[in-house]
Amino acid sequence: MGVRTYPQSHTYFPLSTVCSGVEIVPPWVNPTVTALLALTTATLVALPFAYLVRRSSATTA
Repeated sequence: MGVRTYPQSHTYFPLSTVCSGVEIVPPWVNPTVTALLALTTATLVALPFAYLVRRSSATTA
């Protein structure tokens, strides 16, 4: 607790906030955000294919 300081610099990608010369964002945040974004993208791309496979296997059974 102490005097409120405003960020000297801030970027959204890669996520970074520097206050009084100190990086506030922990180093594990950017890889985690990137991994979650990649997982979400892969899931959204695979979803239509999974639907088609399930639909085609249901009609052949």
